[in-house]
Amino acid sequence: MEDQDQTPSRLIEELAELRRRMAQLETTIAQQKKGEEALREREERFRALFETLTLGVIYHDRNGEIIRANQAAERILGLTIDQLQGSTSLDPGWRAIHEDGSDFPGESHPAMKALETGREVKNVIMGGYHPAAEE
Repeated sequence: MEDQDQTPSRLIEELAELRRRMAQLETTIAQQKKGEEALREREERFRALFETLTLGVIYHDRNGEIIRANQAAERILGLTIDQLQGSTSLDPGWRAIHEDGSDFPGESHPAMKALETGREVKNVIMGGYHPAAEE
């Protein structure tokens, strides 16, 4: 007696199901590749904007350490990314100041406030001083 799972019609059905699943998988892979390419293009545009922006931009990690700065930030501060990386905006060597020249207390520093609250800090004018910039 022949096993019903091995009949030619059952094998044909299984083969058709495998082909259908392969086609779905190929479609999914093609969509994923398209999405990855779009993401790569957006990342390249963002990187170009970040690097050519005339405003200084500094990225901090969740602990407040500087992880990246654009060329404008380096130029404005007179420091290289190597001098900036690993420090925080609250390092004693930095002096963050209000527009009137008074010191920014650490807890009210815009970067630290944004990291603490997870919210954007708007309409704050501040300056900064770092003695290494005079070297």
